[in-house]
Amino acid sequence: MAKYSQEFKLKLVKEYENGNLGYKS
Repeated sequence: MAKYSQEFKLKLVKEYENGNLGYKS
């Protein structure tokens, strides 16, 4: 579970930096 959590966090950070999460706001 820890590995999945880390990868999920990295994905969120990457998407956030790319502005792909803008549609969620």
